[in-house]
Amino acid sequence: MIVVASGEAFKAAAAATNSVPHANRLRPARGKKTKGRVLWIGDALVPTGFATVTHNVLAHLHRDWDVIVSGVNYDGSAHSLPYSVIPAWQGGDMWGMDRFSHVCAEFAPDAVVINSDWWNVAKFAALAPKGVPIIGYMPVDGGNLDPKAMRSLNRLASAVWYTDFGYLEATKAGFKGARQVIPHGIDLEVFHPAKRSEARKRSGLDVPSGAFIVGNVNRNQPRKRLDVTIQIFAAWIKRHKVRDAYLLLHCAKKDTGWDLERVARHYGVANRLIITGNDEIRSMKEQHSLRMIYSSLDVQMTSTLGEGWGLTTMEGMACGIPQIVPDAAALAEWAKSAVKVPCSRELIHPEINTTGALVDEDSFVAALHSLYQDKAKRKELSARGLEHVARDEFSWSSVARKMDGIIASTIRSKRATKGRARTASAAS
Repeated sequence: MIVVASGEAFKAAAAATNSVPHANRLRPARGKKTKGRVLWIGDALVPTGFATVTHNVLAHLHRDWDVIVSGVNYDGSAHSLPYSVIPAWQGGDMWGMDRFSHVCAEFAPDAVVINSDWWNVAKFAALAPKGVPIIGYMPVDGGNLDPKAMRSLNRLASAVWYTDFGYLEATKAGFKGARQVIPHGIDLEVFHPAKRSEARKRSGLDVPSGAFIVGNVNRNQPRKRLDVTIQIFAAWIKRHKVRDAYLLLHCAKKDTGWDLERVARHYGVANRLIITGNDEIRSMKEQHSLRMIYSSLDVQMTSTLGEGWGLTTMEGMACGIPQIVPDAAALAEWAKSAVKVPCSRELIHPEINTTGALVDEDSFVAALHSLYQDKAKRKELSARGLEHVARDEFSWSSVARKMDGIIASTIRSKRATKGRARTASAAS
């Protein structure tokens, strides 16, 4: 996920506090014994999937590590996180690549973890200062990865993938490192079922009693293909003469995707469309409000061209909502309890030139109508989904524990290499 960095927002926040975040405003773990210092590079304090990962993993890691975050898309405003966050973009680029060497020199991390797309991690790897071990934590949402980028990723101290799918696609393109896969997690204290009528009331949904709501909770950006969701919904209600169904899209209206209301008018379903998001992505609802959005749905769908993980599918599953997903990329791997729709057409994303998989409309319409007609099947899928996401491997504590192990082993390897180098130097 990418949110365009807001330099103006940061300047406004800095002016309000009469300060700019830098080293002497950080909050080091004074008097606290830690395993070492970790510089984490990734989204922070914005409503994106990458930021969800940052916050949930570091909620555990900061207890044992001195954590500093170079926050991508962070505007510098005040926060209450229990670790230090600096805006990544201060060097001029939104990722903080221009300042990477400077930040490493200033904060002297024992290890750097970069939670970002593989092409960004590859660029960081090429810029990494000598002696700083870099750990990439990366999603892959399609095939045809760039071999040149894989050669850069081979320089990493550790490359960690969200899925086996991601690791295998990387190896096809020339990645030669060991298989290291850490999934994403779910906070079941935040995401769990709520009574549908109460959820719709609290979400402010003005629909008839007994209305059947199909939802898609994703960003309005090209890879998510919300236009295809609208097209499929329209085909379904027209083909089967469904009169009590509504389509809920929870997303920011102004993003990098479509004018969704105009698309709905084109397909003749404007009177069935509900958009619950705000105008801008930075003002989107908190996670506790999202639980009510998910719990308002009868079925949740996604027409994405591919996911590196698919957190919103997992969150909806944790709220007991049956899922219909493309049988491709990460969702084909981990979303065991979802209805899988075949994808027979391959598309190529611009700029990055990776593949995307487009769902078959007829198959999707058939799957949607089947669940619409079969309440018992919806109940079964709900129960299976709840059981699936409750597995320990999907807890954030488990995810953080695995990341802790990789960070610790990476640092041990670095220190052992230095020790051998000193021994060899003394012997000569």
